[in-house]
Amino acid sequence: MREDQANAERYGSMREQYRRAGVRVLQLGQPPIADEPRQGTSKLLSFKEKVQKLKALVRKEDVHVLDVHLAPANPICAAATLGTGIPFVVTLYQLNTVQSAKLWLAGQFNLGSAALLITDSNAQASKFRKWLLRRREIRVIPNGTQPPQPVLTREHMLRVLTIPDEPNLTIIGQISSLVPYKGHLVLLRAAKQVLECHHVTGAWNYLLKVRLRNTKELESFLSGTIKAVHGVERTETLITLSSAKETWTLDPAP
Repeated sequence: MREDQANAERYGSMREQYRRAGVRVLQLGQPPIADEPRQGTSKLLSFKEKVQKLKALVRKEDVHVLDVHLAPANPICAAATLGTGIPFVVTLYQLNTVQSAKLWLAGQFNLGSAALLITDSNAQASKFRKWLLRRREIRVIPNGTQPPQPVLTREHMLRVLTIPDEPNLTIIGQISSLVPYKGHLVLLRAAKQVLECHHVTGAWNYLLKVRLRNTKELESFLSGTIKAVHGVERTETLITLSSAKETWTLDPAP
């Protein structure tokens, strides 16, 4: 399809990188999604035309596998591969909320027809597995974003954020826009709820001390935060009835 210039300027475009790498960039001659007609009949005709053009291109180029990176392209790719025997892979970073039964059915068809789903976090992979009726193989490939170079000194940031300068202090931080579907809020929720985390000996690997308001919040924490972490197979929960002593400080040695 033709590139949406507004989105390209806002989010960036990889067309030039593809060209510099020697990868051919072909145009189907179709308008961007934002420029498509809103009427049902016109949208259906536009969808049919895109499917036909993509199917013709796949046959002409003797394509062996299709890699789909944009959510709007999923149904087009799924429909174009029907009857061709050509597998397609979907790279998806979020599971949009489905507003209607029609969209839910279309989503099940699109993603359920893919040979492989690729996402960037185990949290998103867990959501896909729960939502899909037809089990698909899901691979997690973390985004390779380069870490930012520090501008201010460590001492300056400790002072600004009022963090004590202790040699054994561990600080976990993330700098980003708080996008709900990216899993950023999981870190914030855990920071508010988890008071302590210990690597322990014995039958279990980790001991977490958490403070939650009720059993409903506990259930949400276990299923949405803990069990969404890759590798967690089993948990055991002990609820505190009362606390005879609870402190974060120790009396100084005599």
